[in-house]
Amino acid sequence: SQPRMVVAALPYHALARLLPDWAEDSGFVHLTSAPIVSVHLAWQGSHEKKAGLPVPLVGLPFETSQWIFDRSCRLGSPDRRGFSAVISGAYRESGWTTEELQEKVCGDVGRLLPETIREPQPLIRVIKERKATFSAWPETSKWRANVKTPWQNLLLAGDWTDTALP
Repeated sequence: SQPRMVVAALPYHALARLLPDWAEDSGFVHLTSAPIVSVHLAWQGSHEKKAGLPVPLVGLPFETSQWIFDRSCRLGSPDRRGFSAVISGAYRESGWTTEELQEKVCGDVGRLLPETIREPQPLIRVIKERKATFSAWPETSKWRANVKTPWQNLLLAGDWTDTALP
């Protein structure tokens, strides 16, 4: 009978706890984590015009918010409008207060949609994931594990593995 295959889709630091000797030998114990901050804004109430983005997702390479998602169609109510901002590699921003993040993200949204800054303050939710992904610096390529392991029935999956992508 064929051995059962296992695909380990764990973060590198979790797999290193399970297989510490192999993690050390492979070198992926040298990887580090990168934070991602998500800021969700929602305006509630009746407004004359519900302005939204012309597309569901906009990239902002020179702003605090790297990506703005228009969530209006997902909020389930015709009198709600919302946006989500995502900040990857948020080493600096993960230390900011909710108020600081709200100010920056509302400013980013306000530059895209100026009419939003004339409305009442939005409801806000901030999610800071300090170990969201691995830090993909150029020197980390040598520590990214191959998807094949020394065990024929164990494969790896995850952005931290040697996917040939940055």
